[in-house]
Parts: sequence; structure tokens; C-alpha cells
Amino acid sequence: MRCLALKWALTLIFLLVIVSLSFAGEDDIRTAVLLSESIRPYVEAAQGFSEFMPGEVIELTIQRSKRVVPDDLLESKWDLILAVGPHALSLLPIIPGDTPRLYTMVLNPQDAIPKDAGIPGVSLNIPARFQAKVIRNALPDVRRVGVFYDPKFSSTVIDEFQKAGREHDLVLVPMQVLSQKDIRDALNERLESVDALLMIPDPTVVSESIVAFLIKEALKKGVPVIGYNRFFAEKGALLSFIIDYKGVGRRTARLAKEILSGKESKPLPPPVTVEVNRKLADKFGFHLGRIIESDEE
Repeated sequence: MRCLALKWALTLIFLLVIVSLSFAGEDDIRTAVLLSESIRPYVEAAQGFSEFMPGEVIELTIQRSKRVVPDDLLESKWDLILAVGPHALSLLPIIPGDTPRLYTMVLNPQDAIPKDAGIPGVSLNIPARFQAKVIRNALPDVRRVGVFYDPKFSSTVIDEFQKAGREHDLVLVPMQVLSQKDIRDALNERLESVDALLMIPDPTVVSESIVAFLIKEALKKGVPVIGYNRFFAEKGALLSFIIDYKGVGRRTARLAKEILSGKESKPLPPPVTVEVNRKLADKFGFHLGRIIESDEE
């Protein structure tokens, strides 16, 4: 009996030692966080990362005007390097050494780094399939979805939406524009042929004044607008996909832990919630169906 008790005691001690060593190892992790600039979304993402990432997390803000790796990064030893934003991401391939690295808060990261770089991360790209699924369920009367885009920036996004739309019985109606001057003419010509207007983060199309104008004109014709952040919701979009920036940081921390543990990692989308303007729906008579409130449903 004593032998059995001793055996269990030794086993317990062994497990406690293993656990304590594991935590000690995590506490020794040093992560450098490169901020493209100190704007609120990046800062919130960095906060979310720091809250869930063990060890020491040091933030370094880089000069946007210069493509130079900060001296603090080169002069210290790091276990992990995180790039927050596209400018910081563009520096990762030129940082010497084999320190594991990843990115976060980047739209279309494939445009910022070489295809063979093999750098994982959490992007700002909301999956087209998720958006199509939400639209189809939330707006059952909508079949034809119009979207303004500049082919120079968004051809790949349009292709993804067209494929996702077909899977969910939606028809994407691409409305090509090459400058903001083209938007008014395209709006007058095509708006009546669509059931809803989807906004995507296209640099040619999106500005505060253009968004306000598009939403106002669309509602005049009884066409709801679907946006991709809280600004759209505030300006009168019926449906908005809201990215949780702190949640992006937390998701990035989980990915970082996988990388450090040697697991195979792949790019991830951001965590998203769906906001519906029910007052607007009542005012304009828009029929609402089932609301999928987040990408985790």
C-alpha cells in the first residue's frame, strides 16, 4: 500500500514539475510587435494580443515613411516577431535570421509579401462565403447584389464573391469604376437593377463622402446597403460586418502559440459580428430573416 502511495506521489511531483517548466518556458517568451502606425485599430489589436500572449511583449512603432527595420528589433533576441498592419508586414521578409514571424490587421496580405514567404497571420479579409451566407439568411428578398469595384484593386475579391454568391443563390452584379467620378453615373444606370448594394474595402470606391452619398441615394430607391465596419452602420447601412479588433489580436495570439509549439499554421480570417439596423428596416419596409450574429455560429 505504501509503495502504491509513494508511486502516486512521485507521479504527481513529476507532473507538477513538467507543468511548472511549461509555464516557466512561456514566461520567457519575448515577442516584438511592429506597429505600422499608432492608430486605434492597430493599438486595439496589439492590446488583444498582449492580453493573451504569455511572456514579454514589446511594441515598436515603425516610421511609415521609411522601409527600415527598427534598431531595437535588430539589437535584441526575440522568440517571435509580429507585424501589425501592411507596412510592418512588408518588413518581415527583409528581417535577418530565422525568428518565427506572423502578421495581423492586414487587408489582402498576399499583395504585401512574396507568395513563397510562408508567413501566416490573421487578415482583415472577411470571407466571401460568410458574407454571402449572412446576406442570404438575413435578407431573404435579396437576390441581385450590386458591388462597386476598381479592377486594379478588387478583381480577386469579386471572383470570390461571385463563387460564394452562386453557392447561396445570390447573383453578384459587379459595377466597375476606375475613379470616384464614375460612381455617380454607374449608380444612376445600375441601382434599379439590384436588390442590395454591397460595399467592399476598395480604395477607389471608399471614402467618407462617397459612402454617405451611396447610402443616401440607395435608400431613396429602396435599396439597402451592406457595409463592412461600424462607420457604415452609423451612416445608415442595413447590415454591417463588424471586425472585433481586440478579437483579431486574441486570435493572433492563439496562432502565435501554435507557431511556437511547432504546429503547422495557416492564414486566418478576422473575428466578425453582424449588426442589423432594425429601425431602418422598419422605416423602409425591408424584410429581415434569420440573423447570423457572428462567424462562430
